[in-house]
Amino acid sequence: MKLSVNQGLISLCVLALLGVTLISCGKEEVKPNNTENQENKKDEPKKDEPKDSTASSLSISPEKVTTYEGDTYELSIDAIPDYAKIDWSSSNTSVATVANGVITGIAVGSATITATSGKLNVSCEVTVDSKSHKNTIYYTTKDGAKIASITTSSTISGAPVTSHAWNSDEQAYAVVLSSEITEIDSTFAATSIKTIILPSTVTSISERAFKSCTFLEEFNFATVIDIGDGAFYDCTALKSIDLPCATYIGEQAFYGCTSLTAISADILQLTGRMSFNGCSSLVSINLPVATKIGWYSFAECTSLVSVSLPAADTLQTNVFLGCTSLKEVNLPIAIYVNSSSFRGCTSLESVYLPVVTYIGWGTFANCTSLEKIELPMVERVRNEAFYKCTSLKEALLPKAVVLDQSAFACCYSLEEIEIPEATTISNRVFNDCTSLEKIELPKAKSVSSGAFVGCSSLKSVSLPEITSVKTNTFTDCSSLTDIYIPKVTELGQAAFSRCEALTTFESSKVDSISYGTFSNCTSLESVYLKEVTSIPLAFEGCTALKSVNFPSVVTINYNAFKDCTSLNEIILGEDFTSGADEILSHDFTGTCTLYANTPPSFSANSDVSKATLRVPYWCVEAYKSHSGWGKFGTIETFEY
Repeated sequence: MKLSVNQGLISLCVLALLGVTLISCGKEEVKPNNTENQENKKDEPKKDEPKDSTASSLSISPEKVTTYEGDTYELSIDAIPDYAKIDWSSSNTSVATVANGVITGIAVGSATITATSGKLNVSCEVTVDSKSHKNTIYYTTKDGAKIASITTSSTISGAPVTSHAWNSDEQAYAVVLSSEITEIDSTFAATSIKTIILPSTVTSISERAFKSCTFLEEFNFATVIDIGDGAFYDCTALKSIDLPCATYIGEQAFYGCTSLTAISADILQLTGRMSFNGCSSLVSINLPVATKIGWYSFAECTSLVSVSLPAADTLQTNVFLGCTSLKEVNLPIAIYVNSSSFRGCTSLESVYLPVVTYIGWGTFANCTSLEKIELPMVERVRNEAFYKCTSLKEALLPKAVVLDQSAFACCYSLEEIEIPEATTISNRVFNDCTSLEKIELPKAKSVSSGAFVGCSSLKSVSLPEITSVKTNTFTDCSSLTDIYIPKVTELGQAAFSRCEALTTFESSKVDSISYGTFSNCTSLESVYLKEVTSIPLAFEGCTALKSVNFPSVVTINYNAFKDCTSLNEIILGEDFTSGADEILSHDFTGTCTLYANTPPSFSANSDVSKATLRVPYWCVEAYKSHSGWGKFGTIETFEY
């Protein structure tokens, strides 16, 4: 393993045992071998400035510095006015000297550097370390019994690094890194390191740098900009992270950090896939400028309660999958919420998505505590978006145009849905919404198979623009009584099967019905289908059916009226030619009116001796002499 070099970061931590103090977030600028010009600077006022000007305000940065013998470090001084005269001094010139704010390390030790202007003074505590330690990694054993050092043996990208095999006798517990180092590679992966002190030069943590460091509890990310893939994967003791300078977190960077409770990242913009997946103790997230949240970023964070993502415009797939404690979501500018982003968030009660236009597959599936959803700008709701949101009562989507397959399936408590602009309702969108009582879709052009199957409380349907009712569209809508479908010409298989409360169905436009269209509609009493020419096995089990009127029918197919034992009024048009035995398959005592001039085929296998046959007066004799029709107890005539 080795420790490599790249770009800068800081740690605010102090390792007291080593007497090393570091500084924060990029305020310092180390210039180790650039003293030539500094030594020639003069502490003189500008040409036209008063020579005795003093400062009314004075500050110094940083307030603590670590440097090495022979190296220099330039302090930053802010004075008002900026031309104020500053006097510099060192409390121990044998350790460190200063000229015009530039510190020079002389010997190992400590000194105080003071800047004075008039009555004001500010100071910086300086620690000078041995030059030999510049290329050294320090660590202590876990029991703290000794301090060891490892001398560097090679150079990468111009900075000294070291290779060291951590063995059972000298487990790395606390580590201090040289200021030459700018990037951490996987040197410490799977070690027992507990704390690490980073120089302010480190800005990048490479892939798997601290992977499986299960004792690592604290890490100062003060100047870290980039965190590589899997950098802290399974660091199960890491408790909190503050990322003031980070703009990117790689894939699985903090995956499985099960002790992590809080995240703060002021300028973080992007998170990679699974970056915090499985952080089961994480309670809150605050990412004020993050715009893109990667796949599975916070999936299975089962303790997560609050999320603040005010700048996020896109949530990728499964971002909060299985966050079972999450109660509230506020995404004020998010436009796209992709698949399964909140799937299985069983405690989620409130969602604020004022500008979202797209809801992905399974986005809120199994959010069993969600009672109301209001999405004022959503145009498309993808498959299973609200699947099994079993407490959802109200859904308001005033601009939704397309609802994809099973979007609200198994929302057992859904009572009200507002989708006035919807034009496309896909398969099983409202499957088993057992509390839904009314549907009005004034602009819907297409309603696909099974759209309302199992909506057992649905009473009223208004679909003024559709032309076809597909297979199983209203199957098991056992309370349905009021249907408004004025433009429909086609009724698909089992379209109204088991609509047990339906009593009448009339249409002057429908010209095609299918297998089982009205099967087992046990309360259906009357049917009028003006344009239908062929009757398949459509009315099986309609045990209450009394009256049927098919003015254009030509054929009635096998078992079309199987078990329709209550039929007592049948009207068949003049083009009817075959299938009389199917509609008269049971003993019949009612009235059958035929407009056909020529008697259709009829075997009279059932008893019609107590029934009445009505036929046109000009062909009555043909019917009387027919071997089947002639068996009717009464044959009457009519004119038309």
